[in-house]
Amino acid sequence: MSSKPISNTKADISPVYKPGSFEACTRKTVNGKSVITDERISLTKDYLENIKGGIVHEATKSIGRIRATWGDGEAVKHTTFNYVHGGTFFAISPDGIGITNWHVSHKLKSQGDQLWVDFPFISEPPAFSKSEGAVINPQDLDSIDDSNKIDIVSVPVVELASSPQDDLALIAIALPEQEDLWNYLSFNKGSLKNGDSTYEIGHFLAQRYPILTASTVQDLSYELEDIDIDEVEENWKMAKNYKSLSESIITAHKGGPGCSGSPLLNSKGEVLGVTHSGYYSLTLRVKNYLKQLIGIRPSYPEKNVLGSLHLSLEKRVFPFLQKVCKVNIDNLFQGKPLRFSNVIEGLFRKKTL
Repeated sequence: MSSKPISNTKADISPVYKPGSFEACTRKTVNGKSVITDERISLTKDYLENIKGGIVHEATKSIGRIRATWGDGEAVKHTTFNYVHGGTFFAISPDGIGITNWHVSHKLKSQGDQLWVDFPFISEPPAFSKSEGAVINPQDLDSIDDSNKIDIVSVPVVELASSPQDDLALIAIALPEQEDLWNYLSFNKGSLKNGDSTYEIGHFLAQRYPILTASTVQDLSYELEDIDIDEVEENWKMAKNYKSLSESIITAHKGGPGCSGSPLLNSKGEVLGVTHSGYYSLTLRVKNYLKQLIGIRPSYPEKNVLGSLHLSLEKRVFPFLQKVCKVNIDNLFQGKPLRFSNVIEGLFRKKTL
């Protein structure tokens, strides 16, 4: 088997609610009616076995936990809660090139000696020689929920390019000729509108198994305009257009720490955005922006709005790939997959200009 963009799998043309589809996995029955749940769904080994071959399973094979180890191989852990410190990575290339947040890779590089991505598998593990650097079923990586550990393969990765301003990093798997290990995600070039269904797969609390959540695109600006201060009208307009908000997609996905770098997906498993900030108070974020602008933090409105921010493809991800990584975006939408050699060539040209 060779890696493939999951949007080209047979699951794409399956009927809605087919077992293993995003819709089927994120619904529950309430009072006899099928409704979308906003709960975190744990994609454990048993769960993935039950939906094997479905679009959610195929998407999960493109997404991994990114973490760091010290020189002795010990995983870098959260200093307070003692769980593995990390985030989420997703592949966008058959060669194992993928994306995470800059704040994830930067912090991990500052705390460890080697970056790794853990991919789940639910069949026989791939064969690696020790010289290739892969680790099968690494031990003592997690201190949370040992009973539901998912079998994984860990592969070393390196950062190719990054941008603190965009909060994005381009990561490459450092294993040659092992593209049958992962799938890769393709981008959706269409526009989003309020109410569109979205799905997120990420490694909440950097746990070994990912979680799946469902939500919709939301325009929360009208909620936040309840801020009670007369003189900030013009400044509020500035704050509402502040880079982190204006270039993000707002949803109510209940992600959180570890979900940074997760792909925001549609029902076909196509990428709509990249998770930047997990579930938290957007009202507080806007108030802090206002304080930066005018030196005053307004009083809280009656309603405190919660939500997640995902970096927009058009405004953040595509410009990062084009300007920083020298990737030809048009090729991606013409069926030409991103290749490691092309990326390296583009980055080399950039450095020599």
